[in-house]
Amino acid sequence: MILNNVIEECIKHSNRMNYAFAKLSHNLPFTPDYIINQNEYDIALLDQFIFRFAKLQDAIGQKLFKTLLITLDENVENKSAIDIFNRLEQLEIISDYDKWKELRNLRNELSHACPV
Repeated sequence: MILNNVIEECIKHSNRMNYAFAKLSHNLPFTPDYIINQNEYDIALLDQFIFRFAKLQDAIGQKLFKTLLITLDENVENKSAIDIFNRLEQLEIISDYDKWKELRNLRNELSHACPV
């Protein structure tokens, strides 16, 4: 039940992120001129994309992975994030922690440095 709820949350964030991306994709690649002269609609879509990307990252990293391991009868109590990711790699649930870390860093950069 809990796993289903977390999966549904991730799907919701993903769907809304994908919607915003589809609406913005005609502007790719974003040029400096586009960034400077965005209209209010595109700003709202970009905000939505960044917000949902961050929420999806949080939901996966803080909820889904732990819930999945608990469902597999793994002990995650008092485990650090790196221990959890190492176990996920061992179980071949994720293929490369470094890729996840890159996405996490991107999420942090977008959340703190986005000029919109």
